[in-house]
Amino acid sequence: MAGEGRDAARSRVPHLRLDELLDELQARIDDVRSTRDRLNGLLEAVMSVGRELDLPQVLCGITEAAVVLVDAEYGALGVRPSSGCSRPA
Repeated sequence: MAGEGRDAARSRVPHLRLDELLDELQARIDDVRSTRDRLNGLLEAVMSVGRELDLPQVLCGITEAAVVLVDAEYGALGVRPSSGCSRPA
């Protein structure tokens, strides 16, 4: 009887380890999917910014894309006059 209890305990150990490995694999899959979604968002942001020719709209698009990519509540972008950008008259 005691031998049966030990055999049952031994047979459970590999199952527990397999469950741990499967949980770890699922977590890694979730991380990869999250990274893929963020990269797709970044690509879409680059494409949308590249379609716009008006500087204020480009800057607004960059800011909006950054807010979405980092899941922020709000965002801001500043442009220094000495950076070569022309100031509005």
